Amino acid sequence: METAVLNFMSPPIPYFVGCGNQPYAAGERHIHRHAIGIFDIIVVATGSLHIGEEENRWRLGEHEGIILRPDLYHYGVEGCETPTEIMWIHFNTVGIWAEHQSMGEYLLRQQDMKSKHSIHGIYASYINPISLPKRFRLSDKGLSLMRELLRLQDEPRAIAAWAQQTVFQQLLQAMDCEQSLEQDLTSIRVAEKVQRFLHERFNQPINNGLLQETFNFHPNYIARCMRKQFGVTPLEYLMEHRLNIAKKMLLNTGYSIEKIAEEVGMELSTFSNAFRKRESVSPLNYRKKYAKHV
Repeated sequence: METAVLNFMSPPIPYFVGCGNQPYAAGERHIHRHAIGIFDIIVVATGSLHIGEEENRWRLGEHEGIILRPDLYHYGVEGCETPTEIMWIHFNTVGIWAEHQSMGEYLLRQQDMKSKHSIHGIYASYINPISLPKRFRLSDKGLSLMRELLRLQDEPRAIAAWAQQTVFQQLLQAMDCEQSLEQDLTSIRVAEKVQRFLHERFNQPINNGLLQETFNFHPNYIARCMRKQFGVTPLEYLMEHRLNIAKKMLLNTGYSIEKIAEEVGMELSTFSNAFRKRESVSPLNYRKKYAKHV
């Protein structure tokens, strides 16, 4: 059965707020809290914990965890069966995020999240979605990173602050990779192969038929793999890559607009329309505005 996932559009990367541990005697419950405004990762170090969020309830065993949302009510369902200790991390994001009941549901709604992300006013060459399992069993690597976060709490704040942000990002990456591996290791490999192919042949004619012939997968499957890893279809990724290269040429060369379009493998009219749609300015005016030396 698929677990729910929390999906974050990145950049910006979710950021670390704080961490700690909490012991419970047998019979004690987790505290009740309403919409605390930050995400809460809870992992059971020893014992077990009964916890709920709105109508959902879970029993977490040793090394099992849950990510609680910042906008919902969570509470202790019943007392701990034995002496228990939990580790917790608070984090937040200023980017777009959403919870989905499965990766399949997320993939269906990913483009809508990407559109909201763009409207949010965040510019990046590529959007790399982060997918974290709602409920999970933390790996040995994840446990080691979480314990390192706790250890850094004892360091002077000036030393610990940067180190904790770094370790927290490593933990997110580990959880994101583990989620992806559980979902479909093959899709990761397919997406990475397609990405390399697009980078190597970006200035040549590429269509879904060529991708099917090259990788021996149906175009719909290739598109699902790319959406899962990069948030876009292969042809959308190709367009983004071509436009990024074209922008560098506009700023760093004296090539004509026609020459740049040719260099990135596009017809002039297609290139101009795509560039204007993305940058809200024509290629020529983009050069005039930013490339003072050309």
